[in-house]
Amino acid sequence: MSLPGGRYPQEQRAQFFAALTDAIRETPGVKVAAAGGQLPLLGGISRTAVSAVMGKPVPVRGNLLRLDVSAEEAKSKEFGVSIGYGTFQGGIFGVQYRDRDLFGYGRPLTISAEISQRGYKGEILYEDPFLFDTDLSFKNRLFALTFDYDGYSKFEIGDRVELTRKFTKQYEAGLIFAARHVEVTSTSINQRFLGDTSYLVNSLGFTQTLDLRDSKVNPSRGFVLDNTF
Repeated sequence: MSLPGGRYPQEQRAQFFAALTDAIRETPGVKVAAAGGQLPLLGGISRTAVSAVMGKPVPVRGNLLRLDVSAEEAKSKEFGVSIGYGTFQGGIFGVQYRDRDLFGYGRPLTISAEISQRGYKGEILYEDPFLFDTDLSFKNRLFALTFDYDGYSKFEIGDRVELTRKFTKQYEAGLIFAARHVEVTSTSINQRFLGDTSYLVNSLGFTQTLDLRDSKVNPSRGFVLDNTF
């Protein structure tokens, strides 16, 4: 059940579900009623990262079993180092820091930096999978880089914003807006062949994803169709 964030702030949502479960418990024939968020194993959005889920069957009476399930919370912060080599870029070294639970609200923040023999790159990615407690998903990627091509070098800084919504369990669509400033910092090419050395590029796009896999965690059949234009 999804409640509109504008009409139901977080506190009122909790009150609504508490009243709903109380009413269901009083229904004749109902023994247990509870409300919970989306389960990580089903591929939904969870505010808490889970690293392991364990189940323990417990005999109760006759031939019946009760399954006690416990989940182990994963570490919300991670730090990574990458080393590589490209035939064009040469040696590559990168570091990345990621906090999956920023300020305790389940919003991931990723900061990364990369150095190669041809330039530098830095990026900050902020994600809000439930913007204003709605079904909207928000991503904001801020980046800056320098790169040395054959004949000229450039500096580039930009921002990319994505706003998507899951319309069904399988279909998601949204809008993308990106803006970047590019400046040629040095060149050995004649100016008349080079063109503008400082310019702004804006773009607006549409993205959609159709996911027909039987499971997002451990799929055995199905396919994913993803395109952006």
